[in-house]
Amino acid sequence: MKFSQSISLLLIFGLSVVLNACKENPKNTMNIDSMNTNTNQTEAKANIIKKFYEAWDSGEVVAFENILSKKLIDHERSEASDVSDYDNIVNGSVRINAAFSEVKHDLLQTYYVEGNRVIVYWDFTALHTGNFGNLEPTHKPVNMKGVDIFQIKDGKITELWHVENIHKMMAQLRD
Repeated sequence: MKFSQSISLLLIFGLSVVLNACKENPKNTMNIDSMNTNTNQTEAKANIIKKFYEAWDSGEVVAFENILSKKLIDHERSEASDVSDYDNIVNGSVRINAAFSEVKHDLLQTYYVEGNRVIVYWDFTALHTGNFGNLEPTHKPVNMKGVDIFQIKDGKITELWHVENIHKMMAQLRD
């Protein structure tokens, strides 16, 4: 098993423990950082996360400039290239929005944790209306769930870990 696969499994296991421990939260948010009870910091992090998903769902490239650090580290990057992690994330949003319409992330659970980290468990929905890789538009709705872990510093996302069920989405497009 590759190191990145081990880390992904560990992230999923850790999140499942957190989700099970906190599932009775009616607002689907929880500050589980015992050292950080500052409401202003939590609100600031919540605003950054909200803006990230709004930018991703809209494909608005300029919006990422105020959200992501240019030195962003994507710990789960799937392809090696000379493109920065920042550009890779922004380009990913552009590619998704070119291939899909009605792109939407519903934030199912959000946790604010120690060290300026935020964990988000989300549900993604969209309609396949453009070319996606070698797939012609199918006009099928797609759905997948995922987990993102963000590190925030100086008002920007500086690190990102993510796990998404892309295989489920691809199966929906092929069926």
